[in-house]
Amino acid sequence: MPPDLIYCPFCRVRLEIEPFRRPRLLTIAGFAATTAALISVLGGFMSLLEAHLVSLSIMRPHRTEPYLGMLYMFTIIGLFDFIGCFLGLMAGTYSWKKRRIRLTIVAITSLSIIGLLNIMALDAPYGGAYGFGSFLAWWFGVPITILSLLSFIFIIIKQKEFK
Repeated sequence: MPPDLIYCPFCRVRLEIEPFRRPRLLTIAGFAATTAALISVLGGFMSLLEAHLVSLSIMRPHRTEPYLGMLYMFTIIGLFDFIGCFLGLMAGTYSWKKRRIRLTIVAITSLSIIGLLNIMALDAPYGGAYGFGSFLAWWFGVPITILSLLSFIFIIIKQKEFK
């Protein structure tokens, strides 16, 4: 029927537009993915800040070797966190719009892997379990992983509603 009709031309019954209802689980899934994306970008900034602080320690001539691995690790984690931000925003948007189920699942799974990468910072030498790596793991890695897994579960439950 055309959208401007008020009554059905055949049976003279008043036409009503069915209200759009978004499933609660997909709303929660989108919110969890978006929150994980925001935490991921904060983790990226903190990782790159730590990489910068480690690079200042490398400038000392006798301390180059032990800190070089930390510099690479924090730089890689920071870059992956920024990628995770885009993946989380994409997964949140697609789950709200109920489109592209495969791409949504790939994005949210990749985001949980990025959260696990942040947790790997606990094994960082010289700054791992009791230093800045602990901060990255517990304040960024754990929430990213939990929120992305929660979003993944809700998306899988409601996958039949995707177009």
